[in-house]
Formats: sequence, structure tokens, C-alpha cells
Amino acid sequence: MAMFKDDVYVGKLSLDQAILINMFLKTIHSTPFDIGVDAKPLEKYLQNFLSGQDNETIQLNGKIIKGRTNTKIVDSKQLKFQTDVTIQMNLLELSRELDLANEEVTSTLEEQIEKQVKKQYEELLTQTQKMKADPFGYGEIYRINKNNGELKRDQWHELYPEIDVDYKVDVKIVEYGTIR
Repeated sequence: MAMFKDDVYVGKLSLDQAILINMFLKTIHSTPFDIGVDAKPLEKYLQNFLSGQDNETIQLNGKIIKGRTNTKIVDSKQLKFQTDVTIQMNLLELSRELDLANEEVTSTLEEQIEKQVKKQYEELLTQTQKMKADPFGYGEIYRINKNNGELKRDQWHELYPEIDVDYKVDVKIVEYGTIR
């Protein structure tokens, strides 16, 4: 995905990053979702270890049934925002065997997905701040909540790199198939 600032190309984003932006801008449905999570917190639940496997991460392949965000400005003077990310997903495939019928395993896996999605949003924010291009629309949220409602494009390009966003992610695995 190409990134533009005032109709001038400033960089590109990956397809995975484009999905995050798309979910930020609107509710998404039936969207493929691949992510790698830290294997360490799930280590005690792993089954049938095979030598040669990546021990550091577990790769997941799934489908977002419903993904959406809700953003509010927490402190307009300090440029602090909060974005709540909610994802309901089906898990289609895992690179390692886990007993997902065990609620403790599913809960731990959801927490690891949440951490990774939060990290991806934070990295994407940092990347777009360096470009001074706001694909999320934080500037519009800021302008709407500003007393006089006025904000020039140049002003926001200077303010955007200074914003701070707290991402709160909630992932719920709704269904899982035969996982291996």
C-alpha cells in the first residue's frame, strides 16, 4: 500500500499493515489474518515437538470474523489517544500443536495474539509518524475535539509525530478447526 502526504508519495506499507489500517477505518469481516506469537508462554501446552521446528514463535493462520476499533482522545493538550481494538476470529491453522479445547490454552493464545497486534499497531504508528502521514485519521479526531474545530493540514503534519496512542487489544477465538 502506498503512503501519501499531500498527494506526494512518502513510502509504502505491507499488506498486513494495510489490514490494520483498514480495521482502524472501518469494521472488517471475513479477512485472512496471519500472525506469529511468542511460543514461550505456551511452551507447557505444546504437543508433539518435532526437531527442526522454530521454537521461538508459533505461526497462526486465521480469519477475522469481525474486527473493529474505537478511538477517543484522552488529552488533547498532550496529544494522547486511546484506541480499543476488538477482534473476533476463527483459527484455521497453527504451526505447532496445542489443545485448544483447554480454555487455559485458548486464553493464553488470545493474550499472545493481543500482545502481537498491539506491537504491530505501535510499530505502524511509529513508521507513519516518521513519514508525517496519518492514514488512521487521528488528525480528524483531534480536529473534531478541538475547541474551535480548526486545524490546518500543515499544523497536523507537525503535530502527528508527537502523538501518543495507547492501544488496548481484545482478541476472542470463536472457532478453531483441526489444528496442526
